[in-house]
Amino acid sequence: VSRWHTGGAMMGVGTPGTKQDLGIKSDMSEAEQQKRIAKTLAKHVWPTITNDMDEESKAHAKRLKRRVIASLGLMAGGKLVTIQVPFLFKYLVDSLPLQTATVDVATIDAASLGFVPLSLVVGYGVSRAAASGMQELRNAVY
Repeated sequence: VSRWHTGGAMMGVGTPGTKQDLGIKSDMSEAEQQKRIAKTLAKHVWPTITNDMDEESKAHAKRLKRRVIASLGLMAGGKLVTIQVPFLFKYLVDSLPLQTATVDVATIDAASLGFVPLSLVVGYGVSRAAASGMQELRNAVY
């Protein structure tokens, strides 16, 4: 008899995947269960350095902590770049002229040539590329 199965209706006491089997008390609230799960997962992401570890293990734990911090920084940076995209489009639309007017060739400046809208479109492309690049770097780091 196989210990692992896919039938959820067959799960009973002592069956792998149930609360009793995972050591989760059924009288715990949902918030307490989530805190316990987060603490359990954090042990695998953020290693603790103890005095009984050898120097190589301590160095490995420190490198892993730096990688976790770098990954979180890249994730936050990517989110910030992604959030700025709608604001770039707002400034792009706001910078467009409301009416087309005839312009004397002698009075043409950079704004009337469409420099601002063009630079905002380029900025949008750069921000999208930066967001994608940060996601890829985050995946590579961690």
